Amino acid sequence: MKLWEYPSVRIAYMAIVLQSIMSVVISYSYSYFVVEDLSSLVRIVVALIVGACLQGLFIVFALRSQAVASYYLKMNWNEKIDQGIEQEPFEKFMEKESGEHASFYVNDVPRIVDLTFAKSCSILGKTVMAICTLVALVKINWVMAIVAISAVFIMTMATKAFEKKLSFILGDNQRQKEVFLNQVRELMQGYSTIFENNCFSYFKKRSKKASYDYCKGICQVDTFAGIMSGVLSWMSYFFTAVVLGVLAYFVLQKKVAVGAFLSVITLMPSLSDSVMLMMSDSVFFKSGKKFFYEKYASFQFFDGEEKRNRLQREKGKEESWFHPYRLKNASLSNNNLIHDKEEENKRKEQEKDEIQSIFISPLTIHYKQKDICIQKEICFEKGKKYMLIGSSGCGKSSLLKTLIGEVTNYDGEIQVKQKSGTKLLSKKLLDMRNRIAYVNQFTYLFNGTMFENISMGNSYTREEIRNVMNDVRLNELEPEYLIVENGKNLSGGQRQRIALARALIQKKEILILDESTANLDPKVKLELEQLVLQLPCMVIMISHHMTEEIVKRIDRVIELG
Repeated sequence: MKLWEYPSVRIAYMAIVLQSIMSVVISYSYSYFVVEDLSSLVRIVVALIVGACLQGLFIVFALRSQAVASYYLKMNWNEKIDQGIEQEPFEKFMEKESGEHASFYVNDVPRIVDLTFAKSCSILGKTVMAICTLVALVKINWVMAIVAISAVFIMTMATKAFEKKLSFILGDNQRQKEVFLNQVRELMQGYSTIFENNCFSYFKKRSKKASYDYCKGICQVDTFAGIMSGVLSWMSYFFTAVVLGVLAYFVLQKKVAVGAFLSVITLMPSLSDSVMLMMSDSVFFKSGKKFFYEKYASFQFFDGEEKRNRLQREKGKEESWFHPYRLKNASLSNNNLIHDKEEENKRKEQEKDEIQSIFISPLTIHYKQKDICIQKEICFEKGKKYMLIGSSGCGKSSLLKTLIGEVTNYDGEIQVKQKSGTKLLSKKLLDMRNRIAYVNQFTYLFNGTMFENISMGNSYTREEIRNVMNDVRLNELEPEYLIVENGKNLSGGQRQRIALARALIQKKEILILDESTANLDPKVKLELEQLVLQLPCMVIMISHHMTEEIVKRIDRVIELG
């Protein structure tokens, strides 16, 4: 994870350096306030006002640059999570609850940005201030600079002594937070049981216990941080007093100008604070990097991320998050246009290399609770229509889910014959998922228009959407009709027809219907099944209710179990 790879981060760092230097310059300029005539005083005051104005501009520039860089980091890492989810096996994705996946975006990414980028900005700023302060002290008197360097060294060693313990406490607090979140989630999920049994005392007891453990951990972090801050602050005051004592001696000896007192009074606390924050923030920065790699270890796309980004820029395919200073919408980025073009080229290649047949050897599909054995050899051929039948639990849906990649834990082989040759079905399955449209009995609808729910982000015209809606007998609704709360304002039959419309408009090589017309009335069900069986693509259906008219149109009925 190299933050320096982002131009927006480099600009933020540059702004922080300028702000830090100007801050020390202003503090150092106080030494010139002791003058002998009014004209000199006026010149110094004017210069100081100009410097303060510049400092204000630098502060605005630095804060704006940090905000923009933070925006790009969050958007870029969210995009990487999107890519990881796309490539992640379905079974692995389903091991986590939806709330845990959402937490990646809402909680983890902002926290990582705060612990890495924000802390790196703080470390850089305080380091520059410490160096510039030491230079200023050297210019005032080299003896004070030696005392200051000694103070920095001792405070650094003191902070190192606290570092290991603080890292452990921070890690333990993060674990406690995850435990607390899981305990609260469990209570919320069981709320109906608590309500029906009127056992709110149990609810409050468990909630109080979870809150106690979590809040106790936070208290430990704050307490230790307070002890660490107190010790370092005492050292800061001690060394400030020593330096001021040395300076007072040199003033009395007339070896240092009286005005230097004004500078040192502001420079020494600034040096001490810089060292304290620099060292404590380095601990948080390290914990942020560790948290980053722990959280996203499963997302392999983060490995070598910087190298890929560099290669992209060399090829002119710079990601949208690398523009330096202005906020840029991802939907308008050149990277997305390139991605769309690559997808279009991929579809054209697939059209040239169509699937001719799929041969499935006897399979044993493994679930946690049981294994499902499919003893038959099955062959699906291009353009033909198939019906899978059998008792509940015999493996009909499981068999189809091996084709789309929802199930990858199986023994046996699935061979895909294309024009270019025969190959084993890869369990990554990205290529097969691009060729298959799958419709099951339970579909999810997103908050948005009918158009958005059918197009699913693809570029279709309103006329195309309207035509497919007519095909699936959704004539009573308009493409602009607004769907809310997973289709709460639609009937079960309308929801199923939307799912079918999503599949039909894609015009894939293979169409799989897994009880997808179960919620429709018999007349509409028959009409839609007839429509599907007229398509030129391969069709594989699961249905427990077959009419003679539909059976006549099926090339092969396959019974499992």
